[in-house]
Amino acid sequence: MLPSTVFARDFASINPGHASFAASTTVDMAFAVWDGDKDERNGRKAVSQLVTMNIGAADAFEDGGSNLSIMLIAGALLLVVAGLGAGLAVYGYREKGR
Repeated sequence: MLPSTVFARDFASINPGHASFAASTTVDMAFAVWDGDKDERNGRKAVSQLVTMNIGAADAFEDGGSNLSIMLIAGALLLVVAGLGAGLAVYGYREKGR
């Protein structure tokens, strides 16, 4: 199975810099990634080949349900990662003093 990503925004935008989309169409696009560890910045970056984005006609969330469970899981993961980071910071601070 191919990896997929869901982006959600209105098709029409009043901003002239935004791309224009229409349901059931395809758009060629590419991605640019900057790696600061490799001194990449400004125009120096890695660029993907063109990929075709298929724009579906269906809503991103077809069931119309809430995303409460996803938000709770994301919040719990955030707390775990923040706690782990704080714990490592305290550990590093204590080890430095020895």
